[in-house]
Amino acid sequence: MKIDLNKIISALILIIGHVLFFLNISQDIAYSIIAVLATFIAWILWNKITDTLRLNSLFALIAVSGIIISITTFLVYGVEPIGTRKGTLIHFHSTGIAVALGIFFITLIPYVIFNLKFNLPKPFNITFTSGFQSKQKVVKKDKTDKYVVGDANWELASEEDVSSGDYNIE
Repeated sequence: MKIDLNKIISALILIIGHVLFFLNISQDIAYSIIAVLATFIAWILWNKITDTLRLNSLFALIAVSGIIISITTFLVYGVEPIGTRKGTLIHFHSTGIAVALGIFFITLIPYVIFNLKFNLPKPFNITFTSGFQSKQKVVKKDKTDKYVVGDANWELASEEDVSSGDYNIE
């Protein structure tokens, strides 16, 4: 059985940091945020020293930690149970909910952006010309499809031009 010491130490760093976060979240949020940020820095340094740092795993760590922190922030600061004679009511605090959603959104952005596969269309061949130029004859240099925007030399197409098939209408 092969035991990877680097993964064990990385996991211990993350577990200890998140345990410190959970211990301090209800008393002082500043200490809990310091614990999480120190955990990230220690984890990055350890993986950099051992040359096992991968960008995808860093973004996954940020996303998972952000989800954990936002749920915890929502439950601690966004929801308040109020006891009444007939049972328990739940009161929602908008600032706590907004902070939790902000944390969730900000920590999810890097993971989503760097794991998206972009399928961009081929670039259009667009030529921009000024409409204030003097009216001169436009000479085509080559027979490629180009989109001309703002050309002053144009005329309305007749029915024969449209139905002839020589022109593309888009």
